[in-house]
Amino acid sequence: MPSSPAQPRASSPASEYRIFAGITYHLASSLPPTRAEELAFVLDAHGGQAADKELGVKDPKLTTVVSNSVRFEGWEVVAARMEGQGGGEGGNGDGRVVEVVTDKWVERSIVLGRLQSGSHFSADPSLIFSGVVACASDLPAADLEVLSAGITALGGQWRTGLTKDVTHLFALNPGSAKYATAMHYREETGIKVVLPHWFDDAVRLGMGGLDTRPYEWPEPALLRGPPPPGGDGKEKAKGKEKDIPDVEKDDVKRNMYATAALFTLSMNRSSPPTEADISLVNNGVPGNVNGSVNGTPGPSSIKSGVQVWTGRKILLSRTLQLYGNRREAVQKGIERAGGIVLRFEGDEEEDENSSGDWNVKLSRQEKVRRRHEAERVDECDIFVTRWRWGKAYVQAVKTGKTIGTLAWLFHVQSTGILARPLDQLLHYPVPKRPIEGFSHHTITVTNYTGEAREYLKKLITAMGAHFTPSMSGQNTALIAAYINGTKANKALSWSIPVVNHTWLEDCFIQWRNLTVAREKYIVFPAGVDFSELLGERSLTAGASSGGGVANRVELEGEALEERDRGRGEEDSR
Repeated sequence: MPSSPAQPRASSPASEYRIFAGITYHLASSLPPTRAEELAFVLDAHGGQAADKELGVKDPKLTTVVSNSVRFEGWEVVAARMEGQGGGEGGNGDGRVVEVVTDKWVERSIVLGRLQSGSHFSADPSLIFSGVVACASDLPAADLEVLSAGITALGGQWRTGLTKDVTHLFALNPGSAKYATAMHYREETGIKVVLPHWFDDAVRLGMGGLDTRPYEWPEPALLRGPPPPGGDGKEKAKGKEKDIPDVEKDDVKRNMYATAALFTLSMNRSSPPTEADISLVNNGVPGNVNGSVNGTPGPSSIKSGVQVWTGRKILLSRTLQLYGNRREAVQKGIERAGGIVLRFEGDEEEDENSSGDWNVKLSRQEKVRRRHEAERVDECDIFVTRWRWGKAYVQAVKTGKTIGTLAWLFHVQSTGILARPLDQLLHYPVPKRPIEGFSHHTITVTNYTGEAREYLKKLITAMGAHFTPSMSGQNTALIAAYINGTKANKALSWSIPVVNHTWLEDCFIQWRNLTVAREKYIVFPAGVDFSELLGERSLTAGASSGGGVANRVELEGEALEERDRGRGEEDSR
């Protein structure tokens, strides 16, 4: 699909120019700046009206939120209205509900020349076929039943005929009339003609963003068989240069990798961030993704200098170990980005037991400081902490505060994008208890480079496992982007499990030591480079239906608080 909405044809009727008439929209702050500007221009040009800037999602006229996240800022207000609380704070006064859609809704409405139903363009990452309208050509009846049921159950739509709105045509061979028609008009419509294997792999991996190129006709890489010995194991991407929004998305992802690598601590390590690392982010040069501190790639500043916090009040937890000059440097960066740092008594006093490890008992003085910290939670908009633990964390969850890590804070400031912490694994605090048995893992990686490799390293050590740059017989797993190369071949000969990174992500999301003996972890579809899919998982999967970490954090926080109160590790009074 083209990343930029197509403009209407000159021959379109006048009504097509006002496709979004009657729509009052709000663009989520988590959208990249360039994409948000483009969407606003297109929506306004075709009859849409922006919600009041001061009211945002509380605008009573609001009909639509365009977002790349289900947990966008203000989602609680919209959720209250969706639950029928029209007379409350989020009520629009006329009984209408607010639809939350992805930017594909705008894109497809323009391409098709008519307003699309928002229900098929959900931002919920568990609905992996959101925005997909599928059809099939000459497939067996049993396959058709599986495809149609799977597509519709996971957020997409199914068509028996090749209609104008179809985005994906499944075909096993190129001999049908549907195939010929779709291929003839694919430049105009953006339709993808793919093997049914794309559906199988997307469901198996749970990835809606799985690249279609290895599965696309007329020459699917998947049908070419395994790569020759010495090959790189993946099909080189062919096609047009990336559009500006795609380039911006790549820059944002590289920044996320870099800030996570700099500011995510290992489970068994608690040294605070260095002043050099903090300065690197606070004074980052736009586009500098090659700078480094202590060998770690530095973050790029996509849109630094933006007042991204716009007066939001930020509370920095004691668990971050920001004392003296480090705290001052972080505070200056926040204030430069338009934020206000809330202070509390003893907030910059160094902990008597400065190791900060997860199992360290707090001193009496530190308990008092933590109590002062918790007392300020009600006043803040954002709480930045390391752990899903403690009275302040539980209070922040209960009162609906935005909760993030230091890596998230610096990512937001260096990109100018107010991303939601739950949309990235290392942007939300981790549980304080280690994963049982995970410390016995010794993991290495192959075919990941640069910032992506450093990000994987932090994901591994944040869960308590050991990372090794080289491989030996002591390794318990090899994370591979694709199956080929010296490490992968050696691991197979040494009977070391070779898995894709979804195993690591699932272990993190569930905070469990999962077995590697599952098909989704050992599958490597021909032509698919898993490094391009890294950083796409979130903690919000299933949030709209009551699942996901987003709906478990409060119970988890309360359980930890109760446990620690019983142990006397934290004074909760």
